Amino acid sequence: MLIKIEKVMEMLGVKKTAIYRMVSDGVLPAPIKVGGASRWLLEEVEESIEAMIQRRNNPESKIRRRGRPPCLKLNQPIKTAGERNE
Repeated sequence: MLIKIEKVMEMLGVKKTAIYRMVSDGVLPAPIKVGGASRWLLEEVEESIEAMIQRRNNPESKIRRRGRPPCLKLNQPIKTAGERNE
């Protein structure tokens, strides 16, 4: 069954921009275009929500953080794991 973005927003409790960010991040499937309108397969959204729950419940999964990685200072040698503990 195809659902509108309003239903996806309701299911996840987020706004439209968050839905498209989640699509961009690969958390939600891309919508299907029907006559220029975006629609999602209910089953795919439900599977994505289940995958989110599985990641949350898996203590070994890494937390994905948005934003840029920390920058290295120029002309500063990169320390190995052993050198960091000294």
